[in-house]
Amino acid sequence: MTRFLDEFGEPCFDILATIPLAISRAVERTQCCSQVIVLGRYDPAITGLPWDQRKSCLWPVVVNALQSLRADFQQVVIEGAGSPAEINLRQGDIVNMSVAKECAAEVYLVSDIDRGGSFAHLFGTRMYLEPDEQALVRGSVLIIIELAPSTGDTSVCKWPALSPGLFETRRKTAGRLQSPLPAQWRPR
Repeated sequence: MTRFLDEFGEPCFDILATIPLAISRAVERTQCCSQVIVLGRYDPAITGLPWDQRKSCLWPVVVNALQSLRADFQQVVIEGAGSPAEINLRQGDIVNMSVAKECAAEVYLVSDIDRGGSFAHLFGTRMYLEPDEQALVRGSVLIIIELAPSTGDTSVCKWPALSPGLFETRRKTAGRLQSPLPAQWRPR
């Protein structure tokens, strides 16, 4: 069983509590489906279900893991998968806004400028969320990969080409676009 270790090399928590389920690519190349791993074990019954019928089986596992983590830790960081605004997948969602609503989490939308379309992503995602989901959104974070070390001063935009997008997105989201978050790129 995989365990995370603390700074002294002691187990600090069980990975199965933090990742109660996973979707894995099929082992056999002849299969064109995913495998569902529940609490560390392949579940052929749930794997065989159409994706839109899996939520009823998997949601209790997610809720139990979330409750366990919240009982054991003061803060729990939840990372979604894909976009929370995929309206065609909303009915079966068990990783994004369903989890955020379950624990009334503070939500930050994150986008990487290097992927392109970041401003449209941040604004569009917000607009497609339901009003109760929008109320959980505290802000947006725009990740910018820097090639040089940052000075740490976020009061001035060091990226003049981004200024129109930053201004317009702040205006359209009532100021909820946080300062850009520089991330340093280190070549290997």
